[in-house]
Amino acid sequence: MRPCFCDADIISCGGTQNIDLNYIFHKISFELRNGNNHFKEFKLNNTGISELKESTFEDITFESIRIEEALNLSIIHKNAFNGTNIHLKELYISNTSLKNFPPNDDIFTAISLMPNIESVRITNSLIEEIPDNAFRSLNDQQKNLTKLSLFGNKIKRIGNNAFEYLTSLKRLELYSNDINHISDKAFNFLRTSEKHLSVGLNDCLLNSSSFQVGAFDHLKRPTIIYFDFSGDIKVNKITFLDQHVFQSFLNNNDKNEIVLTTIDCNDCRSFWLFNNQKFSQQITKLKCESGKQFSQIDNFRNCSK
Repeated sequence: MRPCFCDADIISCGGTQNIDLNYIFHKISFELRNGNNHFKEFKLNNTGISELKESTFEDITFESIRIEEALNLSIIHKNAFNGTNIHLKELYISNTSLKNFPPNDDIFTAISLMPNIESVRITNSLIEEIPDNAFRSLNDQQKNLTKLSLFGNKIKRIGNNAFEYLTSLKRLELYSNDINHISDKAFNFLRTSEKHLSVGLNDCLLNSSSFQVGAFDHLKRPTIIYFDFSGDIKVNKITFLDQHVFQSFLNNNDKNEIVLTTIDCNDCRSFWLFNNQKFSQQITKLKCESGKQFSQIDNFRNCSK
């Protein structure tokens, strides 16, 4: 049904005019009433559609949903994926006008209703915050969710206990957002794990005073935190690492690391790192802003030994 097409096990909907996906999938469901209603993937790149309503897909199910260049899409109902939510393994949303309007139009609740989801990527949207308790076990525990990518949005705030139930998470990509503060409960996890986690906070609006004491104390797993890109983009203005924030993080697990490429080697607030070989080895690629190696003996020369 135009502007939607079926190619093998993929349904795609394009075009520039607003479309009623509920009506379209109602018709598809009727046509498939005696056949297979499960497909591998749904692709949406229609530039006119503005919302995904409740139960958008009727009884048609997918393993993957990819929404790209749906430039006018701003609302997704919390029950938009009803019916297919238990089948979904991948949700990919890129280059939309998506915002979050809880309690009903809430993409985070929608994701929390996907018990078998493995990868979520929402990028280049207008989402401004990750709310408190954003990812919850609303339809059984999300044991398969290993990758959560929320980069390139307008996120300013990470809510308390936002990721605490995601016990299998391996990659958490939050870079290229407007994050300027990390609270002491932002990265609380409910259970201890030996699975390695990487947290990307590159290219945000963080500075040396953006971190509340205890911000990284409850990760409960070996974690590497990225504050700098390896390339030329440097928006974070972290010139020293506060001992009250980062010493406990480095102490909690010998495998914990921080990727920060430059630091002010005349600022005594980072002397605690210089003065402890174990800690300095957990800060990857660290150099002085002057270009000197962090370990050079004449660094922090005015600081108390």
